[in-house]
Amino acid sequence: MASTPIEFIAPDGVGPLTFKMFALGSDTELVSVSATHQTNRKQTYIATVDDSLTNAVHHAVVVDGGGFPYVSGYVKYVDDTNMLRVESSYALAVMSRDV
Repeated sequence: MASTPIEFIAPDGVGPLTFKMFALGSDTELVSVSATHQTNRKQTYIATVDDSLTNAVHHAVVVDGGGFPYVSGYVKYVDDTNMLRVESSYALAVMSRDV
């Protein structure tokens, strides 16, 4: 089980953000971790996932403390230490072919 960093873009100054991951087609939350704003990288945040998940495409949602969603996209999750990124729904078709 590796610590896998996942990068995403969200507005600066929106307060603490929580990164959540779900299996595709499911409302069962697999991961919920705090995200860290990256110093000197405007609108860039990183969430580190330590959970052992299946290597697959997952739905990612980023919410603020009140539950307001700032980001919704997809992550092709791989349990390693390489940087992963949240992609748009357009990229889902491309990512799904490789799973």
